[in-house]
Amino acid sequence: MKLNPGDQVLVLPLNKTGVVISYMRKKVRVQVGSLQLNVEEGDLRAIGEPKPARRSQKKTPFAKKTPSQTFRRLDLHGQTVQVALTNLEDAISRSVVDGVEQLEVIHGIGTGKLREAVHNYLSKSEVIASFVTDQNNPGAVKIRFYRR
Repeated sequence: MKLNPGDQVLVLPLNKTGVVISYMRKKVRVQVGSLQLNVEEGDLRAIGEPKPARRSQKKTPFAKKTPSQTFRRLDLHGQTVQVALTNLEDAISRSVVDGVEQLEVIHGIGTGKLREAVHNYLSKSEVIASFVTDQNNPGAVKIRFYRR
């Protein structure tokens, strides 16, 4: 399947529509709402594309990817706000596509600029169900994603 920037696609693991932005290293960058995701081409279906013809052999039904882990951690210590937000966006994208349930982001305490930027970004995200400051570490936030 050949996709071009601007094509509308269905992101199969999320069952959400999006728009192709670009190709990056065997992955397709897709805008889904306000979130940009890096998705394998096999996890996309062009909207309006005819379904593949059935073969005589039975295929196994589409199965959701099982998360390799239900929890991930991202450490942003020492990063500028701009670099940290890029890394945060990538970590959220990978976590959502992989079906991860929770992401812990360590922003540190410092001046509070990074914490403020991270919290601001998270509050505007459409894929995050909730986020809370870790009770044991005020320099970290725990993020839960909407279930698919």
